[in-house]
Amino acid sequence: MLKLLARAFSLKKRIIFGYIITGAVACAIVLLSWGTFDRFAADLRHIVQFSHYTVDSMTFAAQMAEMQRNALIYISEGHDSAGDQVDALYKEMLGNLDRDRGLPEADAAAARAGTHLHEYYDAFNEVRQQRDMQEWLVKIELREQASQAQQLIEQLAADKCDERLECSWVLTAFLQIEKNAYRYFDSLDSYFIRAASDRIQETRTMLDRFRDWSQAAELAAVLNQYDSAFLEAVQRTRGYLYLVNVVMAAEAYETMYQTRQLSQIMTDESERVQQQTASHIQARLRLLLLSSGLLILFIILFSWLITKS
Repeated sequence: MLKLLARAFSLKKRIIFGYIITGAVACAIVLLSWGTFDRFAADLRHIVQFSHYTVDSMTFAAQMAEMQRNALIYISEGHDSAGDQVDALYKEMLGNLDRDRGLPEADAAAARAGTHLHEYYDAFNEVRQQRDMQEWLVKIELREQASQAQQLIEQLAADKCDERLECSWVLTAFLQIEKNAYRYFDSLDSYFIRAASDRIQETRTMLDRFRDWSQAAELAAVLNQYDSAFLEAVQRTRGYLYLVNVVMAAEAYETMYQTRQLSQIMTDESERVQQQTASHIQARLRLLLLSSGLLILFIILFSWLITKS
């Protein structure tokens, strides 16, 4: 059969036909190889991109932990630098989230993390306002009212030498109020709120007995202002503690949870692309080996036909 085919065509035609077939198969192999490596390069870019997204997610989690640390430092110590660091981290984390990852579920997880991050930051800003006001009340307003009361009592004691004992009682009562108030802000033990309120009520009763004093009305007004400032400071303290221990803690947990979800999605997609790449490479390699084998067989057959001329 092969001899008949060889005799049916002239040597020149067989050589030309052989070159055409060889060139066509070689071109097919080249195109197949180019397609294989092009697909491999694209898959490799996807793997690298997803790896970067995974690293970004890990960086985001570390930034969230750093933000919490600085927030707690600000809340406990009141350092403005820690509060400013929270602001800087928030802006940096927003830039980390605001990017298209090419996966709807990943973008949805990033959006949820961003929502909880916003809530956390808003709660922190509210804490800053509450804490600043509480600090002003405790360190300035309460001290000013206490100093004013002490000055009035000292003035009264100087004017009425025969009533110095009663003046010392009133001064001691004011000092006990101040002691219990500051013990509460140091320990956050509600017992001292009740103790301070009891001392305030006792002092009001004491001032009622000394209403004939010229400074009694002023002392009562100062006591009322102190009571009002103290209760406001207590409410602001409880307010920002609730924000810290409940709202901020919950939002931080949800943000970290969504970040872990995002990282897992990126890791799973990267592994899927890796498996898909390996499968494509194996399939293309089999095609290349088959094409190369066919080319070698054709060259052998073509050489044999030429020798039979």
